[in-house]
Amino acid sequence: MTRSRVSVPAVTTRRRIRRALATLAATVVLSSAIVVASVAPPAAALSGHVQGTVFRDFIQNGVYDSTPVNGVTDAPLAGVTVTAYNGAGTAVGSAVTTAAGIYDITIAPALPDGTPLRIEFTGYPAGFVDSFNGTANATSVQFRTVGATGVDFALHKTTDYSRGTSTPLLTAIQVNGSPDLDYGSTAAANAMETAIRTSTAISVVLPTNATRTVTVPSTVASSIATFGEVGAIWGLTVESLGPVAGGERFYVYASAVLRRHSGTGETASALRGIDGLYRLDVTVASNGTVTRNALVGYDLTSGSSNYGTVTRDLTDLQTAGGVQSLDSAAYPEVGKVGIGGIQYHDGKLYVVNLNDRDIWVYDVAGFGAGPA
Repeated sequence: MTRSRVSVPAVTTRRRIRRALATLAATVVLSSAIVVASVAPPAAALSGHVQGTVFRDFIQNGVYDSTPVNGVTDAPLAGVTVTAYNGAGTAVGSAVTTAAGIYDITIAPALPDGTPLRIEFTGYPAGFVDSFNGTANATSVQFRTVGATGVDFALHKTTDYSRGTSTPLLTAIQVNGSPDLDYGSTAAANAMETAIRTSTAISVVLPTNATRTVTVPSTVASSIATFGEVGAIWGLTVESLGPVAGGERFYVYASAVLRRHSGTGETASALRGIDGLYRLDVTVASNGTVTRNALVGYDLTSGSSNYGTVTRDLTDLQTAGGVQSLDSAAYPEVGKVGIGGIQYHDGKLYVVNLNDRDIWVYDVAGFGAGPA
């Protein structure tokens, strides 16, 4: 076998070498750029400013959780005043948090970045207090420097949480019949009428310890409303009014419901409708005694907020003397008219209107008025 040799000109070889080196250099530059980009530090704070966020710490961990933790996310808090003081105790800047919870203090007269400052958070919205203080959340007085960012602060409302054995557990108890029906003049009829009217419609028990276990004998439950007063009830929600002498005070809100074989209540000699809303003023003493101080009610239908109607024959709700309770008018309307449920939150009462399939919001400070 004959072998042949091919001579490669030196110029061609040098060109190939130069191209290879150029390619290698470009690769190194690109790789360097990629590495630098991957480890780039976060943007520095604005020079001469102090910035941060104030938020409602539902989770109570001192961290602004913008993604759900056990289904709950924190929320920005507006209206909090943040003030910066220099070493002499003189205010050198102030700002109020926006709807997004953020603030930006411009230090004036200007001080070099890194100059020590005292930052104070004041002017909390009503009902708010400092949240959990720890490694993740500082107090309402913090020591930072000019140019600092992420100077955050967490607040919460204690009324959002159970405080152990003073927080009532409420139950709506259903009763057959109508509080407004005359069952007759016989002794048996009068006894039945009295029994129906005085039956417990809303009961309250108190937890026996912090784990919220409840003993079951009926002697531990207190009746705070009778069937004659509120009738058929479905929605229940609580507003804490805070501590009072010897205990704690609450508003309990209860809403009527259209339930077959069960009538509506009567307050202040007025028969409430299927859109009836009730407010009970309740005090829980430190010894566990539950006292209902007052009960008021009104019908929600007003103006544009129409909860619907149903015309019932009260004699159709009779349960005495072997008379069959048909309540035929309610049968096709259950779940279509009236109130579906209620929830209290931050001074507002949210009510599900089954008639228009909407949620109406009421200001509890104006209880008895139309929707807000």
